[in-house]
Amino acid sequence: MADVLEFSPAALSRTVRSDAAAFSPPAMRRVAGPSQQQTAELTVTGDPDPGDAITLAKVGGAAWLSVPATCSHGVPFGVTIDAADLAAGNYAETVRASHAGYPDADCMVTLAARPMAPKP
Repeated sequence: MADVLEFSPAALSRTVRSDAAAFSPPAMRRVAGPSQQQTAELTVTGDPDPGDAITLAKVGGAAWLSVPATCSHGVPFGVTIDAADLAAGNYAETVRASHAGYPDADCMVTLAARPMAPKP
């Protein structure tokens, strides 16, 4: 088997809801649902040096997504979504993992920013 980097899961998605139709920054910080942090893990097939860090980067540079600069093989890491300055809509970003001697691996992160349903 070839040496590879692989994300688990291969994609992350989140929906946030605001209690303000205008999606002003303070309203987006008061979102409904679970925490805005999600966890992924990167696995490596092959024999990397266990002390070598795997580099993580956002391909598109999305400001609403934070990822650590590095991670280690088999250790979960968190990605954080901050929808505070986003208008309603759908957003996507790719997180890329790189390590010498391995092809890059990508994890797609998607975000749907939606207004909350009106109260009856």
